[in-house]
Amino acid sequence: MKPQLIVFGEDWGGLPSSTQHIIKVMATQYEVTWVNSLGLRTPKVNWHDAKRVFNKLGRMCRQLLSTQAPREVQKQTVDVITNNSFNVVEPQYLPFLGSSLARKINRFLLYRLLKRNVRASGHSARPVIWISLPNAVDALYYIHNTGLVDPVILYYCCDDFSSLAGVDHDAVSRFEAELAQQAGLIVATSDKLVDKFPSGKTHLVPHGVDTRLFYTPCDKAADLPQGKPVAGFYGSIASWIDLALMYDLARLMTDWNFVFVGAVKVDVTCLQSLENVYFLGEKPHTSLPGYSQHWQVSLLPFTLNEQIVASNPLKLREYMATGKPIVSVDFPQAQQYSRFVKITSGVDGFARAIRATQSETAEFGCLRQKTVANESWQSVAGKINGLIQAV
Repeated sequence: MKPQLIVFGEDWGGLPSSTQHIIKVMATQYEVTWVNSLGLRTPKVNWHDAKRVFNKLGRMCRQLLSTQAPREVQKQTVDVITNNSFNVVEPQYLPFLGSSLARKINRFLLYRLLKRNVRASGHSARPVIWISLPNAVDALYYIHNTGLVDPVILYYCCDDFSSLAGVDHDAVSRFEAELAQQAGLIVATSDKLVDKFPSGKTHLVPHGVDTRLFYTPCDKAADLPQGKPVAGFYGSIASWIDLALMYDLARLMTDWNFVFVGAVKVDVTCLQSLENVYFLGEKPHTSLPGYSQHWQVSLLPFTLNEQIVASNPLKLREYMATGKPIVSVDFPQAQQYSRFVKITSGVDGFARAIRATQSETAEFGCLRQKTVANESWQSVAGKINGLIQAV
């Protein structure tokens, strides 16, 4: 019988996170229950958030009064790496992180969720609770009543939550401190994140890359603009993108097209006014090589802040795996591949770096690919599973 692995992550589906990539691999060795996001951001005073809270409260009340088996459990097939399937659970949770009353309610709701969706430990292998969001520490409050015996508590830290926009930083910091204390194992994805936690139980395991997806040649995306060389970025177009830099760069380099693939979450009106800037919208993760394999330069035009300094963006290794040139601002993870990433700053610096990539040889692009050939998600999952077994 496989040991249990209970994962508190973001919502399953959509553009996959590092946790999703890893769990897809580990599903071959564990009986997985995936708990969708508990939510870190406090609702704002607007109709959209008020409607979400009202609907969530309604579902919670109906489930609390119901004597039937919960309907929030659904089967999810993992067909990217394995054919295994596992439970995806939609939790009921009050997103008011600073409220002591909400926290007491949430502890009880998470206890009910675990009680309903795990089996009592009746074999030698210890169950594993994987937590990617700090507020999921409340799932451990009544853990002794759930039937899980002596679980391995793993905190998988990919972000500096104290710097995320829209988050109650004081509350999240308290959650994270409690989680770091209770966890028997902490895995962090960057050196800066490792430095936040006790050295004896904290390990650096950088992100991986879907080598099969990004190495395999594919057709060019039909909506990629023609006629000029393309410098592109994919991912959420949010506050961490230096839009002022991109606006000035696109105005300076009118002989290039600039392409953004991803959900737009900030005002990009100024950029949309330029004829050589294209916003192509959010795309399935499997379609991204159709863009990044065929544009001429991949961009990392981040605004340098605490979140970016601590980050280890998945797209960096995905860009590397395509072999295409990369131009980036200066942040620690880019420095790790400084031989293959043109690190610069300012409009003139980016313009010079982009133009300089046109003289790069195909052989150098192949060398860039080979650099991340051994950094697959299978390799990352193997390292983390080894740390779990050591515990």
